[in-house]
Amino acid sequence: MVDSHTTSNYDFLFRRPSAVVLSGYEDAILSMGAAMIPTEFTAAAKRCLHFTLPSMSTGAALLLDTENNELAYFEENDKVKHLPKMGVVWDAVRQRMLEVRRSPVPDDDPIRTIMPNLVQNSGQVFVVAPVVDNQHQCKVLALLLAVCDEPTEGNYERLRLMERNTLVAAKRVLAHLNSEIEKKRIGNMLTVCGELIDLDIVSLSVKVLKHIMEVSNAKACTLFVYEDVTQELVAYTYNGVPLDKEIRKPVASCIYGECFTTGEIINVNNVPQDMRFNPRMDNIRDYEPTHLLCIPVKDRGTQGTQSVIGVLVVCDKKNDRPFTKHDEEGLLYSLYFCSSMLNNTLVYQRELALKKQNEVLLQVAKNLFTSLDNISSLLREIMNEARRLTNAERCSLFLLDNSTKNLVATVFNSDLLKEGALTIKVGQGIAGYVAQTGRTVNITDAQKHPQFFKEVDKSTGFFTNCCGSSTIMQ
Repeated sequence: MVDSHTTSNYDFLFRRPSAVVLSGYEDAILSMGAAMIPTEFTAAAKRCLHFTLPSMSTGAALLLDTENNELAYFEENDKVKHLPKMGVVWDAVRQRMLEVRRSPVPDDDPIRTIMPNLVQNSGQVFVVAPVVDNQHQCKVLALLLAVCDEPTEGNYERLRLMERNTLVAAKRVLAHLNSEIEKKRIGNMLTVCGELIDLDIVSLSVKVLKHIMEVSNAKACTLFVYEDVTQELVAYTYNGVPLDKEIRKPVASCIYGECFTTGEIINVNNVPQDMRFNPRMDNIRDYEPTHLLCIPVKDRGTQGTQSVIGVLVVCDKKNDRPFTKHDEEGLLYSLYFCSSMLNNTLVYQRELALKKQNEVLLQVAKNLFTSLDNISSLLREIMNEARRLTNAERCSLFLLDNSTKNLVATVFNSDLLKEGALTIKVGQGIAGYVAQTGRTVNITDAQKHPQFFKEVDKSTGFFTNCCGSSTIMQ
């Protein structure tokens, strides 16, 4: 009779202790390889550590958080704790090397935010094992942490084997995560694109910004579009809400203008210390950002060309973390779809404005023809139409007196003035400069302009903030 204890297919109860341990290790490895989500991966990796380092008293496994591109500890309740970029653990991650720390971990070390029960007794070591993907820029995909007795040569050998298995498992989990994120992102963009069919720039900006705030998790954001006539960036909405009065920023003197002009992303992690940021010019609605991300909005041309049509400005994430490359890529992905809709709406509104302008000019011509027999009525009609076309508060018309080389205003704001009541010399003031050079000017701060002649305001009793002037050629 053959003793069943000696057969190769003996029952589980008669296995040798070493065989039972090996089976548990293999089971843990298989569980880690089958993991599809971060919490499953970290739990299985921790089990593997117990078999790899049998004397382990405390352990943890971290995985790359693809949304922030940082190592993180994923808890069962869906909470995520990111690895601080400092301390004894971060030193090992930065060097991409296994580290066995024999001195106690300091009480104030940042790793204790992830491992609050970390206790390193006498004779124990703290093992930090980065799992590095050598095929992709030596990126750390996972991190194994353990407090245990001094590892033996056999422990080290098993740890190296576990690192290889962990790398394969981490790649699988991250690939699955990226696939799910991409599916969700495409689904969201299809929904958003269906909602973006809008011919009103204000309504469209509201929809775009609501999507941007959801994607970026930002505290504040706005969308500037370029206005060619004034060479300004104009925002009609803020945080997804229409503004009573649009925000205007000159391209030549703000950080958003730099983004527009260069067509490059500007990512500032410490706004108060960045010399490019001018609080007086760059603060939006008195909001003072700490982190700032400016992304040029580019229209995809029909022949592959791209032109910048605006700037997306995003301020401060709700978790108070800086904006990362991952954030930039996510917003660029959204703008890739939104920019065409935005450009189509801008083109439509420009064409609509041009049509209205032509209709108004046609009506102006009709009105002027009816006043040709009376010079005073003609001048008054010119002023009325000029003020209506430009949406100006006040308007004046200076006529050149060739005998004296003076400019004489006979009409101010459609009211007739006494002859010679408002007279300036050619070359004097803004109107005199325009008469002398023949150039059209558009001044945003008249009081600070060197050509401004303040005597005109004194004569008319009107305070001029901004003004435009053009010549009437014979």
